[in-house]
Amino acid sequence: MTTSSALLTIGEMSRASALPISALRFYDKEGVLGPHSVDPHTGYRWYTDDQLRDARMIAGMRRVGVPIRDMMAVLTGPEPHSCLDAHLRNLEDGLADARAELGRIHRLIDSLPASGGVDIDSWDLRRALDAVLFAVNEESEFPILRGVHLDIHDGVAAFVTTDQFRLAVAEVKVHSALTVSAVVPVAFARLLRDVAGVVTLTFSPRTVTASYPGGEVSSPLIEDGEFPDHRILREHNDAVELSG
Repeated sequence: MTTSSALLTIGEMSRASALPISALRFYDKEGVLGPHSVDPHTGYRWYTDDQLRDARMIAGMRRVGVPIRDMMAVLTGPEPHSCLDAHLRNLEDGLADARAELGRIHRLIDSLPASGGVDIDSWDLRRALDAVLFAVNEESEFPILRGVHLDIHDGVAAFVTTDQFRLAVAEVKVHSALTVSAVVPVAFARLLRDVAGVVTLTFSPRTVTASYPGGEVSSPLIEDGEFPDHRILREHNDAVELSG
């Protein structure tokens, strides 16, 4: 006794499998799933109930980005589960990479200097800079390490430098609610050592301006790279010079 499967039009197959008609045509062209038969007169494509399982599997694999080659291995190969497991591992690795990259972008967003200014007495400024400039490597292959990192947070201005071997941090209390993370060129930092009076540092997304009695000077920020997080380095680095 033989049994026969009902024939489905391409539209019926599409609705039953959740594969768009265009996808069914595409997978036919790629040799993944072709119709059971094609009417020679009308060109209509006919599918069988027996093909519905494969079509639904293809729809699921399509949703999670399984490549065509792997689809065929799942449908006809000897190790379909291993193939799906390998694809899942690739997805998990990709998700981990995406999380790491998005985390980096979040940190870059948070590090964008907010517009505003902070007042620092020139004596405190000179003392802080003298405590950290020794650890700047002006010939570093990383431009971001050729400057001084200003990290202003919770009423404390931290001046940070590192040559990748040493980390120097000097902290000055400031009366400001401003939050800033910016790297200024070492030449700009050295210039600030010679000013007198109260210095107002004003930040914009790409520049810093120092205003002081009798003058004002501006400089572009160093934006090529990401300065190491000194808080993390201070927890794991014995070669830290800290001045407060």
